[in-house]
Amino acid sequence: MRLGRNEINHFLTFLKDQPQDLIGILMKQKALFNFFLVEFQHRFLKSSYVAGFPYYLTVETGNFCPLRCSLCPTGQGKEGLPKGFLAFENFKKIIDELGDYLLIVELYNWGEPFLNKDFFRMVKYARDRKIIVTTSSNLNIFDDRICRELMQSGLNILMVSLDGASQETVETYQRGNNFVKVLGNIKKIVKEKRKLNIRKPLLQWKFFVTRFTEKEVPKAKRLAKEIGVDHIEFAKLLCDMSQRFFLDPESQFENVKEWLPHDERYSAYGSIVKRRKKALNNDCSSLWTRSVMNWDGSIFPCCNVYGEKWGFGNALEEGFSAIWNNDAYRSSREIVANGKLAKKKTICHICAKNEAMQ
Repeated sequence: MRLGRNEINHFLTFLKDQPQDLIGILMKQKALFNFFLVEFQHRFLKSSYVAGFPYYLTVETGNFCPLRCSLCPTGQGKEGLPKGFLAFENFKKIIDELGDYLLIVELYNWGEPFLNKDFFRMVKYARDRKIIVTTSSNLNIFDDRICRELMQSGLNILMVSLDGASQETVETYQRGNNFVKVLGNIKKIVKEKRKLNIRKPLLQWKFFVTRFTEKEVPKAKRLAKEIGVDHIEFAKLLCDMSQRFFLDPESQFENVKEWLPHDERYSAYGSIVKRRKKALNNDCSSLWTRSVMNWDGSIFPCCNVYGEKWGFGNALEEGFSAIWNNDAYRSSREIVANGKLAKKKTICHICAKNEAMQ
């Protein structure tokens, strides 16, 4: 559930209709300079030391969720990370340190963001710093108060996770989901946006296609148009999220094959080659351009890393700047950019060895 190329294109289209947000971004001269500086170091220098800071930050608001999605460690009830919610004061601390450099903040990771009572307070604090804010919700936790705060928050993009176009198909993967309830909440959001004559949040329906849901792709397209969502994305399901970096492309296929759609246009894996169709080769930009902070301040190199032992440090205890160029980050950039092993081995070394890069 990440902001990909299609979402960026739709967001740029959205910005054309919201010139005040575009102007706000253009006024963040320090952030724009940081963006080009970091991109230059990633694309051309491949340096292990990054002068500058990430311009894209994922911040987990909490790791509880009412659903039991089959390939999600939270849904599976897996251990490996402490449970809790991000306090507003701790969110403020990381934004106060990095806010001048950030262009995008993604407010979710391993849980349902609307469970955090301070969620919209966090959105507003980041938006006041002219930062683009996105989130993803399954909309099972939603009422009139949340809808009202959503409209007032300035949230830029809301991705709704709904993997099917009927209760029968949604339940095959998102166990515990309520299709009628979620669809009703989407309609409520669309109705309120039209009533208030506002464009934000841009509303995206994120639909992971499996062999159990692919038959409903045409129905979902019709529904999306009827109810007025801004965009529907038919996403490709990958293997178990907590195991992804420990599995090579062939093992990933074996892990997820029971879920793969018959129509390979919607599959990340090839049924003939029995592996990922495409794996990135030494080009994990996340190590230069973005970072992830879980609710307790733990810093991870990307949003798919699950397990407390793989953290690179704690921003609430050390400060983010003390972590960004520490041994864990620098050795990870070396293995990705130059294939060089280092004394400090990290989850990125395992990922590179297994060709599991996203």
